[in-house]
Formats: sequence, C-alpha cells, structure tokens
Amino acid sequence: MLSMLGFYSEPIIVAILVFPFIAVLFTLPFIIFNYRRYGGIAVMHVMVVYSFILYCMCAYLLTVLPMPDFDTVAAMETHPIGWIPYRDLYEALLESGLTFSDPQSFANGEAWRRFLTSGDMFQMLANIVLLMPLGFYLRYYFRLSLRKTLLIGFLASLFFELTQLSGLYGLYAKPYRFTEMDDLINNTLGSGLGYALEPLIVRFLPSREEIDRLSYLKGRSVTLSRKVFSMLLDVLVCSAALGIANSVFEDALKAHTALVLLGFFLLYFAVIPSILKGRTLGQAILKLRTMDEYGLKTASFVQLLGRNILLFCVEPIVLLACIESMAAFVVVLFAEDMELWYRVLMIAASLAIPVATFLFFMHVQREWDAFPHSHYSHTVVVSDHARLSEQGNV
Repeated sequence: MLSMLGFYSEPIIVAILVFPFIAVLFTLPFIIFNYRRYGGIAVMHVMVVYSFILYCMCAYLLTVLPMPDFDTVAAMETHPIGWIPYRDLYEALLESGLTFSDPQSFANGEAWRRFLTSGDMFQMLANIVLLMPLGFYLRYYFRLSLRKTLLIGFLASLFFELTQLSGLYGLYAKPYRFTEMDDLINNTLGSGLGYALEPLIVRFLPSREEIDRLSYLKGRSVTLSRKVFSMLLDVLVCSAALGIANSVFEDALKAHTALVLLGFFLLYFAVIPSILKGRTLGQAILKLRTMDEYGLKTASFVQLLGRNILLFCVEPIVLLACIESMAAFVVVLFAEDMELWYRVLMIAASLAIPVATFLFFMHVQREWDAFPHSHYSHTVVVSDHARLSEQGNV
C-alpha cells in the first residue's frame, strides 16, 4: 500500500513544481477576464481558480506519470481493453478467499482484510477520489447541474483513457497503462460524489455569489493594480505595433526615428483615446476610461496628451534620476580615500533628488489624493463598472 502511495505521489510533486510556470501563463488572461466582467478580483476568486488549475494538472499527470523508457514499453505485452466492468476486482475478491458459492467466507475477517488492502481495491478507490474534486468545483464555482457534472466527469475520464490508449498521443509504440471500463465508471462516480459532498464542504467557504459580490464591490473603485495592468497592456500593444512597423518600414523608420515615435505617441495616447471616449486600447480591455477631474465628461485631447506625457515621459525620467542618485549614494558611502567633508557633501547631493521627489509626490497625494500626472492634467481614471453601478445595472 505504501509503495502505491509513493507511485501516486510523484505526479503530484511534478504538478506542484510545474504549477508556477503554468500560473504565469494563465495570469494575464485571468486578470483581463475578471477585470472586464467584475471590475475587481476577490482573493477567493484567485484561490479557487488557481487551486482548480493545480488540481487539473495533478489529475492529468496522475494518468501519464511515471513515463517508462521506450525499450521497456516496446517489450511489454499488449494488454487488451478491459471491456468487462470490475473483472479484476472480482478476481481479487476470489483470491482473497471471498466466494459467493460459500457464504460463510464473508464472515472471514482475514479474507476481508486481504481484499480491502488489495491493489485492485486501492485502484478503484483512487479512481473514484481522482475526480471527486472536479465534481466539487463544477458545482461550487461553475454552478453546474448534476447531469452536466456527470457528463463532464465522464468526458474527462474518457480523455484520460484515450490518452493512455494512444500511448501518450503516439509518443510510445503501444499503451503503457491499462484501459478499462472500470476507470470510466469509477471516475464518473467520483465526480458525482464530489457534487453530492459540495454542500458539506461549502459551509466553510464563501458562496460563489458572495465571491462575485466582493468582486463587483472592488470594481467600483479603480485600484492601482488595475491601472498598472492597463499600462502594461498599452506597453505590450505599442511594442507589438512598433515591432511590426519596424519590420515593414525599416528604412523609413531609421531615417525618421524621432519623428515616427512622436507621431505614434500622439496617435496612441491622444488621438485614439479621443475617438474611444477616453480609452487607450489597454484601458478599453479592462473597461477603464480617462475623464475630467470631476468624472463628468471625457477628457479632452489636451488633457489626454498632458496626462500621458507626464505619465510615460516625465515621471519615468524623474524615477530614473532617483535610481541613479541612489546608486551614486551607495558608491560614495563605500568609497575609500575620500575626505569626510567631501563625502558628506556628495551624500547630501545624491540624496537631494530622491528626497525631494518623495516629498513632492507625498504632498500631491496628501493634498489632492492623486498622482502628479492626474492632478496636473485635471483627469481621473474611472471604471465602467462604477458608472453602470450608479445607473443600477450592476
């Protein structure tokens, strides 16, 4: 029994190790979906969805790992598909000394111990447990009916069996795992049991409706993380557009690089938002828009231009100057053979820009509750979810 537990532990360990890389690939689509639908991301949304991804990885890897070498598989005897349900379990029953022809054998405790600890019994229970979490997730988070849960459980099991039957999609010359009707039945049964147990487990968790409500509440205000993600999307779009333009008009861009970049900046951060009612493409994806400081009308062309010059040009230059000043501070602090008065003077000079910048940002934040690019352009970023909520649509 312990050896079988060790056999199943390897795929779980692999899934945990690979999970961070899969999570990184999934994060951007997950963020975009949640910000577009709810306007915010509740912590429970993140925990449930990412735990579901980890579970799916574990379930899949449990069906394919460990992978034997090709020579071992080639030397294996081809095992026919087990069309007769629970044939191996019935044989394990007989081998344990439990026979229907002898009813008294069922009173033998030692025979029952052998049967219940047999590999076939363990495999049956493992296949039931494998898809129990799927049934729970489908009812709790995806809010599916029992019929749909059983159908998805059956299809998931069928996918696993076909994966094994195909020799991992043709990678192996023949299957290295047995394909049996038992697995389809047990997996489907497991998804149904997970569905049935959901009311007992959900007592310790917030309901899906509560999670959605928290997400909608978060969506009424525009968080810093939401603004940052919209900026990252804008940077990705601009980088892709400039990369394509450079590959098509390489010579022209080299001859007029500064002019082209200026024109592109004006087009993307001023002209396009004016047409899209205060939205860059990144803001449109996350359902944000830039409006006047009172949030009553779309920001003007001049406001949009001033805001984005401050945001993407002036503030990054100031931040870079602060970083360089801090680097100079470290160099001076640990420099050797330097007069004390000169060291003090250089330390004060290197700290002047970061300290002044920090005090200035704190002053603007305290007085007007905004960043400089918002305050001095008289603009504010608002969420479409908040506007719809005010109209009673959310």
